[in-house]
Amino acid sequence: MKIAIFHTTLPEKHRKIGGVEVFCHRLANKFCFQGHDVVVYSLTPCPDDAIYQHVQLFKSYPFLVRIKLLRLFVLPLMLNFVKWKDHDILHLHGDDWFFINRKIPTVRTLHGSAKFEAKSATSLKRKIILSLVYPLEHISARLADRVAGLGTEAYKLYNADFVSDIGIDTSLFRSTDKNASPLILFVGTLSGRKRGSLVQDVFINEIYPQYPNSRLAMVCDLQPRDHVGIEWFKQPSDAELADLYKRSWIFFYPSTYEGFGIPYIESLASRTVIVCSENSGANYVLDNGKYGFIVEDTALGKTVNELLSNPELKDEYMDKGEEYVEKFSWDNVCVAHRNMYDSAINKNMSKGK
Repeated sequence: MKIAIFHTTLPEKHRKIGGVEVFCHRLANKFCFQGHDVVVYSLTPCPDDAIYQHVQLFKSYPFLVRIKLLRLFVLPLMLNFVKWKDHDILHLHGDDWFFINRKIPTVRTLHGSAKFEAKSATSLKRKIILSLVYPLEHISARLADRVAGLGTEAYKLYNADFVSDIGIDTSLFRSTDKNASPLILFVGTLSGRKRGSLVQDVFINEIYPQYPNSRLAMVCDLQPRDHVGIEWFKQPSDAELADLYKRSWIFFYPSTYEGFGIPYIESLASRTVIVCSENSGANYVLDNGKYGFIVEDTALGKTVNELLSNPELKDEYMDKGEEYVEKFSWDNVCVAHRNMYDSAINKNMSKGK
């Protein structure tokens, strides 16, 4: 199958990487491994480890990425002038709400919802931007032949045709040896909805005093508080990050909003027990707490301490998560995407396009 994928950005080493661009990059690579002809379109350069073909759009206009209002209102119009005809299917992942001139079948994936992300935004500017994006997402859904919602919340909100999952290379994260002493992992940003600052405070005030041999590994953008038990990792490689997941006992993630949450499935695959705050992504991936601990803020430290004091409980959740995470293997995710593409092509043909 000739597959085209569009996302405005792809992973770059010099900046914080978003979950959607990582997913698009990995999905394209996996389809190439399966023998499909894949072209990814973006406004940023091609990652070094890409095995797919790549087209960098609008090179002369880099401000389309940098200036948010131009990305929201100008870029979607410019997509009408891109030649997409040489593909069987075009899979869109954002910034497409004014793209009307569709000559080939299209699938649109909604990776969460701007409506709910706006509620958890900590700055007024971001709240306003996300409030503008939400109605535009509904336009995107109406324009596509088939719509996928990442997780059940987006599926219901946008009246999607499919529930979409994010894939994971389970062999990369499969854990054999955990750290000898308790290692707790956080991956995210120090401020904002990921709430890394809360993680460090709970660790310093509640966990470390009871378990002075415990350590907190923080993979985040800004340096955390100076503490003997905290180690900061600013930009680890994929291999280094996977090693942290595999060695950690507990993944501590009080994010207030996740449309899906790649770190959840990476933790499950690594046999790392999850302690997190409630959000739609956590509820979906962890089956409402069946495969991890979804707790109130006041119970975060207490739950971590309980797991550190109860090896049987910790091992039980390690075993359950490792078995369950196969649902999110790339083989299963690629099959589901092929079914979506076939459905979109059939619908498009029935409309006589």
